[in-house]
Amino acid sequence: MENQIVPNTTKSRWQVAVEALSAAVMTHDADLAFGLTLFPDTTGMACTQDTIPIPVAPNQGAAIKSLLTAALDPADALYPDSPCVTNIDTGMAQALTDPSIAASGQRYIMLVTDGAQSGNTTNTGANNCGGPAGDTRTQATIEQLRANGVTTFVVGFGGNVDTVALDAFAIAGGAPRAGAQKFYSAESPAQLAQAFASIAELAVSCEYTVDPPPPEIDKTYVFFGNTELVDRDTSHAKGWDYDPATMKLTFYGTDCERVQTHVVTDVDVVFGCPTPPIL
Repeated sequence: MENQIVPNTTKSRWQVAVEALSAAVMTHDADLAFGLTLFPDTTGMACTQDTIPIPVAPNQGAAIKSLLTAALDPADALYPDSPCVTNIDTGMAQALTDPSIAASGQRYIMLVTDGAQSGNTTNTGANNCGGPAGDTRTQATIEQLRANGVTTFVVGFGGNVDTVALDAFAIAGGAPRAGAQKFYSAESPAQLAQAFASIAELAVSCEYTVDPPPPEIDKTYVFFGNTELVDRDTSHAKGWDYDPATMKLTFYGTDCERVQTHVVTDVDVVFGCPTPPIL
């Protein structure tokens, strides 16, 4: 992420990215397990990666925010001044090694870049990373992640990105945007913050494990906020439904959206009578 000033601001792209990403992880720290890797990193050759600085785990929001905030200091090892490369291919290959990739359940990667794969331009020497072959490797990695059940969201920040490559990555990742452009594009701080917020909300699960399982599904009642009775809807247009095979209760439609956007922060499942729980 380069330090060019974002138009109509006094902040660099790196400052804007740090602020937007920190806000997103802190907002959803209780909902999602986060991890972070940066490309390029600080060890080895400019186009390689060493170790993941923050592996995926619960309650990593504060650690991510702290690392990124420290990297705003030009004296910090992660400050984006040198090496000045965009090694998307090896960055994504490193993400594939995170132990969470082998886990079960919903898993997501958010690929954020403000440039094209190094080597696709006139860079030479140490800056000549993967080039077109790097884009091919990146897409193959994203396809492998998808086969492992991991969805990849793609965000391009600024006008120096390779739109063709990012569209291909977004399609391969399984979460392309509707319309002609498939990746999330941001040209301003507000747009970047909105892209991060939208992706984080999509990653928040609408599934809840009900253990012990309902003894009788017809006598199972779900409440939002201790008072609002939510109807079961087997058509999955809205409301909830339950899968006894997985012991998962899932919300759909606008009720799922209310959970994802934190409009609803309390869900209660009651067996036997349609009576809200006593607090």
